[in-house]
Amino acid sequence: MDQNRGFREVAPPDEAEQHAQRSQLTMNKTGKRSYQRACKVALAKGAALYKGRLLTAQALGAHEGQFASPAKAARRSFQPNRQTHHKFDMEVLTWNAGSITSRVWNEILALLATTEYKNIKIVFLQESHWQQDQVYSSGPWSVLTCGSTSRHKAGLVVLVHSSLAPLSEIRSTSIVPGHLQHVMIPWQRSRIHLLNLYQHVWDSKLSKTENRGRRKDVMTQLENRIQRVPQRDFLIVAGDFNAHAVTERPHIGPSVPHRVRFANADVKTLPSLCKSCGLTALNTWASGHRSTYANSDGTYSSQIDFLLVRLHDARRRSKEAYSDKHLQRWIKTLSSASHSVHSSLQSYTQQATAVCPIHQEYWKKVRQIQAHKRAGTEHNSECQKLVEDIKEEETCSVAPSAESQPKGSSRPIGVISVPGKVLAGAVKTRIAPALQVSSQLQPQFAYIRQRGVRDAIAKACQHLDFAQQLRQEHRRDLHKSQRGARQAQLSGALTISVDLSKAFDSVNRHELLAALDRLGTDPVTKELVVQLHSETSYNMGTSGLEIQVPTSSGIKQGCKLAPALWSALTLLVMSRMEQKWGPDSKQARDILTVFADDFLLQETFSSFPELQKVLLRIEALFQSLEDVGLEVNPTKSKALLMVQGTQQSIFRKKHTMRKEKQLHIVLPSGHKIPIHHKLTYLGVQLSYGSYKDQTVDYRIAQAQGKFELLRHILCSTKALEASKKLEIWRVYVESSLLHGLVATGITSSGLQKLQSKYSRMLRSIFKQHQHYSHIDTKTLFEQYKVQTPQAVLISQMKTIKTH
Repeated sequence: MDQNRGFREVAPPDEAEQHAQRSQLTMNKTGKRSYQRACKVALAKGAALYKGRLLTAQALGAHEGQFASPAKAARRSFQPNRQTHHKFDMEVLTWNAGSITSRVWNEILALLATTEYKNIKIVFLQESHWQQDQVYSSGPWSVLTCGSTSRHKAGLVVLVHSSLAPLSEIRSTSIVPGHLQHVMIPWQRSRIHLLNLYQHVWDSKLSKTENRGRRKDVMTQLENRIQRVPQRDFLIVAGDFNAHAVTERPHIGPSVPHRVRFANADVKTLPSLCKSCGLTALNTWASGHRSTYANSDGTYSSQIDFLLVRLHDARRRSKEAYSDKHLQRWIKTLSSASHSVHSSLQSYTQQATAVCPIHQEYWKKVRQIQAHKRAGTEHNSECQKLVEDIKEEETCSVAPSAESQPKGSSRPIGVISVPGKVLAGAVKTRIAPALQVSSQLQPQFAYIRQRGVRDAIAKACQHLDFAQQLRQEHRRDLHKSQRGARQAQLSGALTISVDLSKAFDSVNRHELLAALDRLGTDPVTKELVVQLHSETSYNMGTSGLEIQVPTSSGIKQGCKLAPALWSALTLLVMSRMEQKWGPDSKQARDILTVFADDFLLQETFSSFPELQKVLLRIEALFQSLEDVGLEVNPTKSKALLMVQGTQQSIFRKKHTMRKEKQLHIVLPSGHKIPIHHKLTYLGVQLSYGSYKDQTVDYRIAQAQGKFELLRHILCSTKALEASKKLEIWRVYVESSLLHGLVATGITSSGLQKLQSKYSRMLRSIFKQHQHYSHIDTKTLFEQYKVQTPQAVLISQMKTIKTH
């Protein structure tokens, strides 16, 4: 019987083999799989469909043994996965801190900087009581926190040394806020996974079912996270499990405390976790019972803090992990030293431990003082000498009283000791009465009782309102012309905002004494002022290099006495200005508005002679300021100008010039002050136009900027309660939005803009957008008990006192 019987078409053997060989030479990966599949089918069934043709195995060139699978190797017994890891040899520290205050935090960093702990590269801290998740650097350490706002105040912190990886490459995830944290560090060709744990404590206010449920949730999350870590990566689990453990080899070693009592403890939780994930507790294998806690009489000890790694990573040396007794002694000393010494001798301060590394001799002396207190011999000479030694060490660790620290602008600000502050306050008290009397009729609105920024803004705006009335009176009008009225030849108004460079730093101290003489200050008070300034120097140091810079001019910023001295100096400036102006001229209180070092001169004129006097008074202002050592920068000062009349073209030719696309007003001395359409003074917009609406627009822009900075807090659904968000918004945003509006006044259109901005901000904070909540603005304000901007402004106006 013919073997090809029943097939529709058979290719000649020779031709088919040649065709198959040619196809194998040119076929791609997909074609090769198709050909191999056809060969297998042909060998099994006698023929197969290939490229639209039914071919036999002989035609395809297939033969027996071509696709035979190799014999399977004998099944090996199970062996744990022992992958070859890179060398991972470093010291790790884990500690349940109980609470990390700023003082304890400084001590931790100081401890890690000592020689004994220099090899530690990873630190686990539990129960920090910190509430926020943060990632930042502190010296050589990358700090990664996991905050918690729960009632029991948990919180986790992981410190990674910069020698392992830079902060930008480290990743931190908060799995259970304050209770479980996952940190990943790149390490050679793999990664190091750090799992920091703080198990829920047993809460007596909850039932057993609730306590076990939430503790089980944390352990479930921990187990799931461990099982997701690749076997090629390193894994370290450390923390406070708030549960005891029993020996169960090879996972839990024999060096665990004997069970005296287990109150609400899950003794099988840790062994079960180690079994399911292939872990071992390193600090359970060292010889001797190294408990992490023992009571005072030694009848009870416990171990609830553990350090876990995978079984194949637990080498012999790593199983020697133990409880650091030196660290425990340091913790006890840190928590009790301040209270014990202060309560016994009333002289111990806490400065040294916050700024300097831990000194063994220092703490030895502290423990000796405690021993004297327990023995009742704290008043003998030996104990008193120890106290004096400690006080001397603290004095050496505190910065000198005249040290300075740079501000953001690299300008030093004086730092004086407490006695120096007391002395400065006493001198200020002696100057204050005469200063208050002399400044009653002067336009200085800062540092003076019953005056403030609102009064300065109101005085500046009063001139703007008067200038607008003047413009309306002298405006060209057809009806006035028909009645015979003529337009004024020249009328206008001028505002000059003076720019002072480093005002407090450049004061001439001889002129400062002249200002005190003008107040009638007694010689003793003047001598105290001289001593407080002449004996001051700025001491700066970096990298072992120290330099001392004496001060010969200026008023110390940050000093209690500085505002009073500056106010006295401005009174001297205004007195000299009036002398230069002459007896028939206006007084300073009529044309000046001064708030601290912000000088504003505002005048009107109706003729060229009056304008010339105005310009001369501006020159006198500049000269009087320079006489007391202040640096006036005319090019950075700003001018507002309003001029009209038939001779305004003559005025522009004589007294203005265009320079670099900017119009300037020219003073008789040649100084050029740029002219602007508006200027900012004390947070409001001044102009001879619609300054009220411009101020509203400016305040809305400023408040919106602050709102954007706080948006992640105010608009978050998880961060704070609604009442807290509203309080933050009122303090930071609403205060900025309404600043100065009571003094400038507000139009109906400006009030409508404020109402709209209020509504948009509140809807963003409380997620009450009108397109889906369908709550109108009035209901929104009533629902959250928010006053409208109109009501707030009215209440502020009622508090204004007229002088």
